[in-house]
Amino acid sequence: MRVLPTYWTRGSFATSDSWVKVFRTTADRDREAAALRRIAGVPGVVQLKAAGILLAEREGGAPVEKPALMLTLFKGVTLLDAMGPAAVRERFQSEAVLALAKGLCTILSEVEEGREVIHNDIQPKNIIVQTDGGYALIDFGASLSGDEAPSEAHLAGVQGYWSREKREGGEITQQGDIYSFGRILRVYMDRGRELGERYPAQLERIIDRCLQEDRTERYASFTEVSADLEGIGRKSKSEPSPGREVVSLGALLTILGKSLSIATAVFFLFVATYLSFRPDSWEIRVPLGPKANLIEDCRLIISDAHEYWFK
Repeated sequence: MRVLPTYWTRGSFATSDSWVKVFRTTADRDREAAALRRIAGVPGVVQLKAAGILLAEREGGAPVEKPALMLTLFKGVTLLDAMGPAAVRERFQSEAVLALAKGLCTILSEVEEGREVIHNDIQPKNIIVQTDGGYALIDFGASLSGDEAPSEAHLAGVQGYWSREKREGGEITQQGDIYSFGRILRVYMDRGRELGERYPAQLERIIDRCLQEDRTERYASFTEVSADLEGIGRKSKSEPSPGREVVSLGALLTILGKSLSIATAVFFLFVATYLSFRPDSWEIRVPLGPKANLIEDCRLIISDAHEYWFK
């Protein structure tokens, strides 16, 4: 018995929480559908509702049939739009960037480790910043599922987010997506710096490791990335951001004390040096004997101050 495909028109889903993705070929549609079935039920990931045919209306002729998938619709904007000219600074604060990184890691660890689907096209336009503050991952058109062999269909996306091995036509692995993940965060934080934000040094080190050209030097999994991100909340409060030095009150008082001691010692040395070249005025006020002692005392003051503050 032959199962007939489901047909939609654009008006049939315009008011629902769904949208239809159109494909050039039935094979492309079926390949993405297979990947979406593997990740069914994963929170924060686009879900497959149905596979079918979209009847695209054509003026002056019969409708054109297009292979299509009906997918869940997330309410929000893409990360690419969030970084645009109308960017809201609050989205680029350290807490918001950490929430983005942790949210993506949670999604990707379940998709790529739990369901064995390599997304293979992680870029800002495939990440949704939802109106409720959450994040979602869409567009699995270039994904690689299970033991599927790579093909030209997997060479999709923006090359600026590709790992070196993907650019060179090498193996597609989770480490390639880890590189893309790191590139997204680096670009996002660069936009935040343009708006005056600063970020924890530990977060910078995590991104640096994600962006290693040699994939063996990157993290082995998103679970590992997530573990290091979780540590930032406990350390970033006491760790200065790059370009911003945090000075405590005690350290400030120490610096002031050092400056005062040095200034005092220099003053005494100046007086002693001055008087040593003015014997006539010195002899009027103080017997000659203590003049040499005064110079020695100044030297001892400087020595004691240096030993106390710089030991």
